[in-house]
Amino acid sequence: MLSKGFYEEYVRLRGTHRAVFRTRMYDDHLRLQTILEMKKPQLAISQDELITRYNMAASLYEWDGKPLKHDTDADFDAVMKLVTRLPGPLFTVLARELAKFDNKIMAVFDDGADANFL
Repeated sequence: MLSKGFYEEYVRLRGTHRAVFRTRMYDDHLRLQTILEMKKPQLAISQDELITRYNMAASLYEWDGKPLKHDTDADFDAVMKLVTRLPGPLFTVLARELAKFDNKIMAVFDDGADANFL
């Protein structure tokens, strides 16, 4: 992660689907923060769904063998459109896999974790 600036991982789903998740950049966090401020979701479930959707679009770099660009805001919008058009059960499975990916990344960067790599 320190040499390339990101970490990515293949995620195999049921059937022939596969995805690549990549660690998000700080500007992805800022985009999410801005949309939360603008939308002001009233329900916790609405806030959670918005966070999941934006994080998934920011992390999804490949879908079914097709690379997804993230160079511009238009690229992000195209990935967001793909994410919002996924069947509900597939979105849920991807969200679960993204949560596992994020937990793994956070474990690596947890306080004191660097001592495990010495």
